Amino acid sequence: MALLTFQEHFLRAHTLSDWLQPALTWKDHNAYPPLFYLVTGIAGAWCGGLEIAGLARTNIGWLALIVVSTYFLGRKLFGGRTGRLVGASAAAVVAFTPITLTQLPSFLLDLPATATFLMALPILAGNASMKSRSGALLVGVAVAAVALTKWLTILSLTPALLYVVFRVLREAPREERTPLAAGLVVLVLVLATAALLINQNPPRSGPYSNTPAIAEVLSWRSGLSITCIVVLFLTFLSVRSVPGRNLLLASSLVLLLSAPFYLTNLEMLCRHLTNEMGQFSALADNAREHGVFFSDPTLKAPMALLLLPGLVWLGLRGPRGGLA
Repeated sequence: MALLTFQEHFLRAHTLSDWLQPALTWKDHNAYPPLFYLVTGIAGAWCGGLEIAGLARTNIGWLALIVVSTYFLGRKLFGGRTGRLVGASAAAVVAFTPITLTQLPSFLLDLPATATFLMALPILAGNASMKSRSGALLVGVAVAAVALTKWLTILSLTPALLYVVFRVLREAPREERTPLAAGLVVLVLVLATAALLINQNPPRSGPYSNTPAIAEVLSWRSGLSITCIVVLFLTFLSVRSVPGRNLLLASSLVLLLSAPFYLTNLEMLCRHLTNEMGQFSALADNAREHGVFFSDPTLKAPMALLLLPGLVWLGLRGPRGGLA
């Protein structure tokens, strides 16, 4: 039923704002990640609307993505003729395994989550060295797709992500390892600071809906984007190697695409991590009682100064110059 509501938004959309509102701010009562709803809702709207009985047909596309991704993963890992044979065999096994056939007629998130996860693996395997700018951007989009398909599926991708990070750090020039690691840490600090600020100042709802107003969401995304650009610029002053810069670009792209959803659904994220309701609210209330969060609105913005030491260090350490 949630997807039919999402589809209805697109069926009734006439202006750009009508399209952006459900795409950027819509969520159901469980606050599931939006990619699955977005893809299926737009596809259903283009087809003139799908009924509940026809929703399961969209699983054919996810199954095709699973099969193709499995083939390319085997081909990439083994290489040559052996890789093609292994990839084709593995794809056939995955396509006809009982668990896949059981999920095919069901309209659930498991099949799309598996599809985006398997899609990300060959992309990561093919760009583990981060030597290609386009490949790094593709990695960022693929990882963000995993994060935006189903809660916590991104955790299954963590080992592969850590391998890529450690490989780039190991192969980077010795003098660039520290600023590169610092840049990644500052991006995490940006995310933590944004979580703090959005918890204290959540986007206001629109006049006719309980979803955040589109202007509020766009302002939050703009602020997050500007902060990431500043971090990238300062880190690029010290990191001259192509793989290091590409790793930072991919990390920033993941953050920009997936962080807004997670930041506006911190309560649901905490629920899926702890399997209990109200945990995040309890933690936030306890923190406020002990003065961890500032209660005065005029003092909330200075919390962003947590980023200042890292930004200054990156700026002073790097040689003078631009992004070249």
